[in-house]
Amino acid sequence: MALPITVSNFLRSPNRSTAAAIANAVRNRQRRARRLRRGPRVNREPEALMPPSTVVVYFAEDPRRLYQLDQWLPVLNKLHEVHPITLVLRKLDSFNDVRERTALPVVYVRRLADVLELYDQLDPKVAIYVNNGVANFQSLAVSTMLHVHVNHGESDKVSMVSNQAKAYDRVFVAGEAAERRHAAADRFRPAPAGPGRSPAAGPGVRAGVAGHGSANRDLRPHLGGRERFQQLLLD
Repeated sequence: MALPITVSNFLRSPNRSTAAAIANAVRNRQRRARRLRRGPRVNREPEALMPPSTVVVYFAEDPRRLYQLDQWLPVLNKLHEVHPITLVLRKLDSFNDVRERTALPVVYVRRLADVLELYDQLDPKVAIYVNNGVANFQSLAVSTMLHVHVNHGESDKVSMVSNQAKAYDRVFVAGEAAERRHAAADRFRPAPAGPGRSPAAGPGVRAGVAGHGSANRDLRPHLGGRERFQQLLLD
């Protein structure tokens, strides 16, 4: 069988540009083969319209990071009884995992355009974030709702006090030490709240819920913090 002209010329007189062209052609063929094996990409699942939700919980990570979301599910289930919640996931594998383990509404959206369209349909008032994932900033671009960072609870480190925290309207932290770290870094001013008290206007640090451990699906926020979280979040 005759070799393609590019390959034949390269074998007779190899040079860098020809080698690069051949390597690029091989990579393109490999990508096409992977797309064929994977099938057409799904941009949203399920495609049906979702009922309006007061709260969305945004999670853009792969299944290895699902422990960050899992530990909040008991709290979110309780909150859902009063304020409808939708879990918004950006990785299809994570979506397939989570929807098998919760009765909460779960939606997968791949592209930013899909996220914005979903938010238009749901009309949420609050978005909750359980980590500082880079893709959070696509959701944060929506200015029509309150953006709340609750962390994932297995630790509250000095590294959590960063400029990323400024992107959120409210930051829930583990306790007084975390509040002092934020105050020292001049990130937020504390805005304590409790039953019968409205939070101060503008950004604020709130006492939140903390768990302990590592990447463990059995992590759960402290039980005593559930009611406090629910009272503070949508006060």
